[in-house]
Amino acid sequence: WVWVGVGFVASTHTAIKGTTSFAPLLYPVPASLAMFVPLLRALGVAESFGWPHFGAALSAVAARTRVIGALDAADVAFVLRLIEAALEAIRTASASAAAAANAASGGDDGNESASANAAAAAMAAATAVRSLLVPGADGRLYPPSDLVYDDAPWLRQKMGSGVRFAHSSV
Repeated sequence: WVWVGVGFVASTHTAIKGTTSFAPLLYPVPASLAMFVPLLRALGVAESFGWPHFGAALSAVAARTRVIGALDAADVAFVLRLIEAALEAIRTASASAAAAANAASGGDDGNESASANAAAAAMAAATAVRSLLVPGADGRLYPPSDLVYDDAPWLRQKMGSGVRFAHSSV
């Protein structure tokens, strides 16, 4: 458990280099604890939030919607912030993996091993994106593959009840 200024939270919900709070689910470690960074690392505090942190936070929100019902406008805005942060973390991780693969190949772009590593990084990024939950029009969270973007609202009535639309703010 780590003190974050408003209370104690599990170390898995904190990050040393977190710059933005996603309270009540994810918290940056307060600057006042900077001298304890080695101890915080030993306690399992992440260096920074990665997409798995944001994915877990989205899953926690989804679990809450099963109890309380649909998300309100503030909850949807919070979820969209989580998704944006997760996508940025995925982009960063993918770019780092591609750079590491290129460095391992000695910068030789024609190296088959580097190409395979870059392809594996791209596949991992795609899998990460598909694992994120997205708000539906009904205010609940779903995998992106379960939702359809309503780009022709005048046809909505003709689509039938089997279609699940993404939230209008997505």
